[in-house]
Amino acid sequence: HKNFKDAILSWRPVFNECPASSKNLYLFGIDMYKNFLETASDVAIKNAYCDTIMMLHDRRIKYFGEEGKVLGYKGIDLLRYRRSDGVEFIKQGYEILKKSMEIENVKSQPAVVVLYITASISLFMDKQIQNEQVINDYIMASEILDEQLKKSPSSKIQQAKESINKNISDSKALTCEA
Repeated sequence: HKNFKDAILSWRPVFNECPASSKNLYLFGIDMYKNFLETASDVAIKNAYCDTIMMLHDRRIKYFGEEGKVLGYKGIDLLRYRRSDGVEFIKQGYEILKKSMEIENVKSQPAVVVLYITASISLFMDKQIQNEQVINDYIMASEILDEQLKKSPSSKIQQAKESINKNISDSKALTCEA
């Protein structure tokens, strides 16, 4: 019922004592902590909530598998909540999304693919990676989306493809030399 202040009191003991009891423990836990983070005003508290969300993703992988899929959620959440806190968080999110895509390949969620390219371009703009890496990232992402469009075309996948095409063309990573 979204009454997270009361729910956390029952959730914590179950999480601490029965961590493998249900995947819902992690799904609802992440929802609770996202709500806490989004309603907090203190930056240190927001960061602590984000750290808890990252830990919950890791524990979900530990107890319930689905590493590639969950890493996609983790990378999205990290970049959603910490992107503006410095390039080290963009690098970390980029690496998490990359691993997710390597594991999931054509099963990668379109949002993961788009955010991966966005992070790649951000790192290029900050001179953390070379334009050749951005192009390689784009090729990998484009191949995944093309394969998904072949298997089961959808507007969501088509929008993701159009988004990464626009982002790469706007990025200045496409030089004649590259």
